[in-house]
Amino acid sequence: MCRPTSARQRTPWTVSAVTAARSAADSVFCLALAVPVIAGPLAASFGTSAVLTAGAVLIVLLTAAVLLVPEVRNMQRQAVRPGRPTLT
Repeated sequence: MCRPTSARQRTPWTVSAVTAARSAADSVFCLALAVPVIAGPLAASFGTSAVLTAGAVLIVLLTAAVLLVPEVRNMQRQAVRPGRPTLT
């Protein structure tokens, strides 16, 4: 199950727009902050290739760690609750 689908099913519809906007704003902010503040100095110190390799390894390890959680691996689609708007 993809992240937006699971978030939509588990977030009350009255706050789903706020949740989506906050998630997008956080992503943009973190990306804008990460490149000049974190990646730039690390690349200057250790080299671009080493920083990109470490980033790739970190992404793979964090993804594997999340997938080791049984609640994430076995997540099932929830039934539509009465009175809740659907996206059809």
